[in-house]
Amino acid sequence: MLPAWSASRDARLEMRDGQCILTSLGGDPFIHARLVPAGRPPFVAELRLRSTSAGPGQFFWSTSARDGFAPRDSVTFPVEHDNLWHDYSVKLPATNALTALRWDPSTAPGEIHLARLALRDADGKLVTEWRYAPGPEPAPLFGHSVTRAPAGASEIVLTTTARLAGAIHSLTFNGMEFIDSVDHGRQLQSASSFDNSPTANAETFNPTEAGSRRDGAGPRSTSKLLELRSANNELFTRTQMAYWLAPGERSAGQLARNTNILSAHLLTKRVRLGHDRFPQMLDYQVTFTVPAGELHRTAQFEALTGYMPAAFERFWQFNVTTKKLEPLTDGPGEIPRPVVLATASGSHAMGIYAPPQPRAGQTGPTYGRWRFGPEKVVKWNCVFRLRSPDSLPAGDYTYQLLVPLGTLAEVEAMLAALSAAEK
Repeated sequence: MLPAWSASRDARLEMRDGQCILTSLGGDPFIHARLVPAGRPPFVAELRLRSTSAGPGQFFWSTSARDGFAPRDSVTFPVEHDNLWHDYSVKLPATNALTALRWDPSTAPGEIHLARLALRDADGKLVTEWRYAPGPEPAPLFGHSVTRAPAGASEIVLTTTARLAGAIHSLTFNGMEFIDSVDHGRQLQSASSFDNSPTANAETFNPTEAGSRRDGAGPRSTSKLLELRSANNELFTRTQMAYWLAPGERSAGQLARNTNILSAHLLTKRVRLGHDRFPQMLDYQVTFTVPAGELHRTAQFEALTGYMPAAFERFWQFNVTTKKLEPLTDGPGEIPRPVVLATASGSHAMGIYAPPQPRAGQTGPTYGRWRFGPEKVVKWNCVFRLRSPDSLPAGDYTYQLLVPLGTLAEVEAMLAALSAAEK
């Protein structure tokens, strides 16, 4: 623990070689300090940091008029989690002198290096400042990438990290984090399963892009990243997928069917920021490579799933006939209509849509939605299923997904345009 600062139970704060390092364990990581009231409001917080975590940052404050930390006295701001140094200036619209400050650096596991945190008042006067040694510039890690492109009045920023073998760890747009990345399952990613039955559920033979259940919230993935390129508005990755369960592990009481921890199944993806005339849309192409020598009569391809923060609490379905969104329960389960998850106000929303891509023996797409209350996370997915009376051919199975994001009204308009283009 450092002088002046105290850490929450989901954070570890230490000085290491003169550097101030905050380790987030996920959950609700933050540090807080008491302040001597000074300066004229409102205030500006200045930060210099680098991070391998995910999610937005947030400041809370208490004042001489209102003690304690509350959401009404807070502000969120986007944070780059690419393990490079960035400077931030965040306005704190307090109306009285500050008596305490709380900083939430992220919402996911990771390590945050803090070089400077300072407060200035309305006159630009420095009220207080903490400075620490920045330490050496980190060497780039294979798997870390940032892909960005302008989108409307904002920009879309995709982040991958070494700990997730190329799966998308963060997607930010218009000041909001859209992905709740915690373990090695809750990302924007793809997975497959084979020969499922009532006695052999999907998780018992489940190649997964980001990694395995055993990887948990740790810093490494059992999946193996083979290739990664990020340039301009496009991300490309190729990953050898881990099985979700290790041999001997169980899901809902059912034993894993795989005998290795690393599968021979490959996942290749190409993600473009922007599609056709829509800059606020991901054009997401995935290819599942099923290895030769495996006999499978059925396949379930979760072509894409997105785990999102609980703030995206409203569920919607797109009616392809009326070209309008309609309310949807939280299920859980799959439906034939495209699904949209949105904030209560409709200020931020994300949808999923798959153009027609028929294949012999295939059903889908179907679109699922779930709300996981205790975990405070929501999820959507897009699924295709294949069946063969003998054996599914080995080789590539490619799918295109389109992911519109923006306000709820903007997402509805984009889905209407995509649906109309099918005619």
